[in-house]
Amino acid sequence: MTDLRRRSSTRSLVAALVVFSVVGPLHTFDASAATPCLRAQHIGAAPAWFRTHCRPAQRHTPASAPLHKAGRAELDLLRRVNAERQARGIAPLTLDARLSTFAQGWSATMPVSGFRHSDIRRLFEGRFNLVGENIAWASGGSTTAGVIHVMWMQSTGHRENMLNPAYDTIGIGVYCAANGTMWATQNFGRHNSLGAAPSSGIPPQNPIARQDQGTATC
Repeated sequence: MTDLRRRSSTRSLVAALVVFSVVGPLHTFDASAATPCLRAQHIGAAPAWFRTHCRPAQRHTPASAPLHKAGRAELDLLRRVNAERQARGIAPLTLDARLSTFAQGWSATMPVSGFRHSDIRRLFEGRFNLVGENIAWASGGSTTAGVIHVMWMQSTGHRENMLNPAYDTIGIGVYCAANGTMWATQNFGRHNSLGAAPSSGIPPQNPIARQDQGTATC
């Protein structure tokens, strides 16, 4: 079972207090219980609602799992997103320690607080003029970071975050719950020094450069 959400936001000096007062439509796709369950949330333009039935994520109190597993999954997700960008001639994202700390904290929070986005306004930090977020959880014996990556790539909104040439920075956080569920967060940023973000079209889904499931599991 897999659950995905995506969010992005822009901020300028003039519109900083306005952009978050307008929430765009939500786009959700839930596969049947026999296949991974996907949910995608978009801020801004999005398709109409699509829904089938899906079992909800099980909430539980976080318990520590070997840290090396989460670290391996984070590194795997970084390599995958940059492989996709390289395959399309887009500059790679640089891993940012502060964004990663934020992402790691949020991935550990979701099992308790529920599957939802963080307050990404906190990501601006005076450093960024564009930020975005992808979140996901996945459970089951075949769950890997590669599975989450492919699901994100197959979702228009998530893929737009991952392949947006305006972003130059990323933070990645994976939390491995005691029951083996993988919770993942990607946070994206564009530094103020780069100026205003250019408009970006929706990048093509195919070919997905990294379709392999890999071995990075919880």
